[in-house]
Amino acid sequence: MAALSSSPSLRHLLLLRPRLLLSPTCLAGSFSRRHIHGRRRLFSSASSSTLTYGDAASTHGDADGVVDVNPPRGTRDFPPEDMRLRTWLFDHFREVSHIMAFEEVDFPVLESEALFIRKAGE
Repeated sequence: MAALSSSPSLRHLLLLRPRLLLSPTCLAGSFSRRHIHGRRRLFSSASSSTLTYGDAASTHGDADGVVDVNPPRGTRDFPPEDMRLRTWLFDHFREVSHIMAFEEVDFPVLESEALFIRKAGE
């Protein structure tokens, strides 16, 4: 244990991996199924968000057929370095949530302009 406490690179692993009171063999099957199911749901929601954004982008083109590729107002792009950090952080959020028996839900981030204008009353 002295080697773990003196090594800062190994100490962070103890903080990110909580100990479970149950044996790992009894949880291995259920955790892997939940983990795989969560990944499948993550990929399916990502594709639906992409389709939603693609539909919105295609309606905002000029008469010449040029599509505006700038991110919508109030959003931003993530460069690769920021995306790696964001992915790492969100994966740890998901892992802790699954350990605590929470389930992931995903809601659309963008809405159509007509719906936004109707809700805002403009």
